[in-house]
Amino acid sequence: MFYREDKNFIREDQKRFLDRIVLAEENLDFPWHLSPGTVAKGDNIPLLFHCVIKRPEKREGKEELFNSTSGPFFVGLFNQFAERNEIKYKEIYRCNVNLTFPLKGQSGIHTDHEFPYNHLLIYLNDSDGDTCIFNTEGTKIEKRITPEKYKGVCFEKRLHYAEFPINGLRFVVVYTFI
Repeated sequence: MFYREDKNFIREDQKRFLDRIVLAEENLDFPWHLSPGTVAKGDNIPLLFHCVIKRPEKREGKEELFNSTSGPFFVGLFNQFAERNEIKYKEIYRCNVNLTFPLKGQSGIHTDHEFPYNHLLIYLNDSDGDTCIFNTEGTKIEKRITPEKYKGVCFEKRLHYAEFPINGLRFVVVYTFI
């Protein structure tokens, strides 16, 4: 399994930005949008998301890569992780910041796209909602990832799901790339 984990790739100034802009309870300037389901096929479990990089099919042209004024910041985080972990890529396909609530259960078991791709997840807070990644056959969990603040994890296309937090909120930046 292709898997990289890095807990030390985010600079202190970037952590302050994330704490002040994305995570601060009193900051209402970071726009969140409601999704009726946590996966594309719809599981009717709501989450809030902030779209940073639009999917290519939603873009009118290259000038519409970003859906957020924070786009360059999040691309910078991605590039830092990629450089430190010697990961080559052609394109960041999409990027969202997701916020899930304390609920029982998990998201649906899924892959994000029908074509080959990789994930980069950056956890923005400590949470008890693990990410579970299946083996290539999709028959058993091969990797279980506990969210830790500022930990980045990268893995190949696999069936996976996210457990919902039991206590508090779960913030994660989700990139898919090719």
